[in-house]
Amino acid sequence: MNKQISIIGGGIAGLSIARDLALRNLDIVLFDKQKIGNGTTTQCAGMLHSGARYTTKDLKIAKLCLQENKIMQRIVPHAVGSKKAYFVRYTDDDPNYEKKFIEGCKKVGIPVRRISGDFAKQNESMLGSKISHALETPDKVIDTYTLVFSYLDDLKKRSNVKIYENTEIKSANFDKDKWNIRTDKATFSFDFVINSSGDSLSQVSKLFGQNIELSYIYGSMALFSGKLSSRIITRCAPNATGDVIVPAYKYTLIGSTWHERDRRSVVKINKEDEKEIRKIAGDMIPSVKDAKLVSSLTSVRTHLRDDSYSDSFGNKRDFLILEHQDNNKGTYINFMSVLPGKMTIARYVAEQAGDIVCKRLNIKKKSITATTTIKEPTNISRRFKFYIN
Repeated sequence: MNKQISIIGGGIAGLSIARDLALRNLDIVLFDKQKIGNGTTTQCAGMLHSGARYTTKDLKIAKLCLQENKIMQRIVPHAVGSKKAYFVRYTDDDPNYEKKFIEGCKKVGIPVRRISGDFAKQNESMLGSKISHALETPDKVIDTYTLVFSYLDDLKKRSNVKIYENTEIKSANFDKDKWNIRTDKATFSFDFVINSSGDSLSQVSKLFGQNIELSYIYGSMALFSGKLSSRIITRCAPNATGDVIVPAYKYTLIGSTWHERDRRSVVKINKEDEKEIRKIAGDMIPSVKDAKLVSSLTSVRTHLRDDSYSDSFGNKRDFLILEHQDNNKGTYINFMSVLPGKMTIARYVAEQAGDIVCKRLNIKKKSITATTTIKEPTNISRRFKFYIN
């Protein structure tokens, strides 16, 4: 009889872990308290990072992003845009940042092409006069709705996967190496449980007798009417609110804001955020200053609370895989909490989590998600084609 694995949370982390373990022939039950992909995954900026944005502060994560950027383009090409990104420089910018940026890209192996301001403006006619030149990188737009729907469609076709949406975990008990989980619908028994519930990670962990202290970083992307660019455009400078422009079907996403909280709350884009976004992004594309603000997307970046982290803008982007232990005995209890850090590396994080599960359960099956493609669903609707340009 196959080992029974439960995954709690149906965002990109949960979906990626479910697929990784399903391809290792384990039996999977995926729970989500709402609809699959209803949280941060489909509320984020929709960027498949090349790692270039992180080369000035975290070469390890930059290298990992480059690796996963290539893999995601290979295994789910129908969800990824075709155009490369521009990191733009202004005529009066400090050249030292660009120098460090390029040096970091070379160390990681990220291909960078310097193009003139005139050439960049030929390809992106709305770029402003302040642009001196641009650095072209392999960052791509990724349609998060298509990504989620593709994963979901793939999992639903597998006989060893069951998915329960709108299902809430009520209690959990570990007895004789088994987790007995009671939901609002039924009771289940599992050999291993993985908590990938995003901003609910702390609440879910408590049901399993574990306490995790988290911080919550709320980032909002302003959604403007009209397509102001055909590719991702980022300021080649230290991170700031409004320094990233992302095409989103007939609209434009610009952000992101940064509001950190020590507890879950509701944080939306405010007038000051909007003002700063228009000012900073408006220097790259002047028409932003007068563009109509239609709405905003607010996602939550959930992180382990750790005093060693800086609270400066743009930090706290690493992932978390936490194997829980019995508080009294210090032995592993076949319960794990996972945070992917960023969507681009979710597949890699799932692979690492899957390796740990197999080790604990003495299963000798390697991950094959890096080489196994996900087919494009034939019944995908237009609303899942939100980002692709």
